[in-house]
Amino acid sequence: MSFTVMKALSNLDRKDMLPLMLPLWADSVKNIDSDEDYLIATSVVRLYCRLGLVDLAEDLASVVGVSTAAESGPSTIPQFCYSNILAEISLGFITQGSVHKAQSCMDTMKALELYIEIDVAKKILKQFLINGRPHAIRRAITTLLALNDLDDHESVQMVTNYYIRSVEFVKGSVSMATLPPATCPEVCFIGRSNVGKSSLINMICNRKSLAFTSKSPGKTSEFNYFEAKGVVGVQKEDHLFHLVDLPGVGFARKDKALRERWANLLQQYATGRAELRAVYHLIDSRHGVLDADEECFSLLECLPMHAQYIVVLTKADKHKDTDKGNKELQSVMNRVIEEVRKRTDREVKILLTSSNTRRGGVRVLSSLIDAVAITNDQDVQVA
Repeated sequence: MSFTVMKALSNLDRKDMLPLMLPLWADSVKNIDSDEDYLIATSVVRLYCRLGLVDLAEDLASVVGVSTAAESGPSTIPQFCYSNILAEISLGFITQGSVHKAQSCMDTMKALELYIEIDVAKKILKQFLINGRPHAIRRAITTLLALNDLDDHESVQMVTNYYIRSVEFVKGSVSMATLPPATCPEVCFIGRSNVGKSSLINMICNRKSLAFTSKSPGKTSEFNYFEAKGVVGVQKEDHLFHLVDLPGVGFARKDKALRERWANLLQQYATGRAELRAVYHLIDSRHGVLDADEECFSLLECLPMHAQYIVVLTKADKHKDTDKGNKELQSVMNRVIEEVRKRTDREVKILLTSSNTRRGGVRVLSSLIDAVAITNDQDVQVA
């Protein structure tokens, strides 16, 4: 009955009366024990949050037995209820601009290994992109990825549209002398010919033909530079950075002398480009590490420690979503991890992607934000 009264008051725009209903509601939910009762409790918490009464919603949650700072998971409370209530409170806080309180709720969900529905996850993500600074956004995305994979097209598009506001082709370079001035952070994409570098760049920039894609190996024969502008955070800070599409290694249709010249140029680039923040090494998930990938791995030996080395397994959609297909994909991933560990002790992220389905797109964008944006962010404290 109390929930019906609360909804009526909200419809009558009398949310000033809702705090007075709190004792009545608290008394009515003390002994709830059915899934239906917990669904009603979740709905009431959602109602309070949507009306901007998030602190009262937090009080209601505690009456039900859901704590935003719990150290242990739900016992008698259904997990879906615990998760949904915390997700609604987190959404309520971030909508109000209370970044840290929202993050605290999500940290609790992550610690308890809870899962949240994709629709709520996307709403939380959207509000963080509006209200958070780069550091807060990066942390929020990392947490949300632990709560939901965010592997749909809309999530990738949302992060791209909020973060990469514009991107333009700058120039193609064939030597260190002809590279653009190193005036902003940059990340590069490297891999054997036809592994999907251009498709990945197009995906994370939400463009269809920004970087040229071809079925002909070795089509990219220059350092293709793209300048991107990211605008995120409360103060709408600008972040300029370069995306660099490197020539495909291997060059099956090129002569040996040219391959050696490009290999030397790649090493000069890795060691001499001060603003290089990350190298994305793309490997076809159908084949794993091939001979051509050895040239890419050679960059690990000369890459400065401040620059990240990230392995991206492409074309994951080519594996069928069956037990057999998933086992094959996991086997390739395990072999790639083993090859990486043979070559370096440094931390190397391994991301699984598909440009066709957008799988892993948010994870790639998250790592990109980590590489080029946080280092520019001076004020990470947002109330």
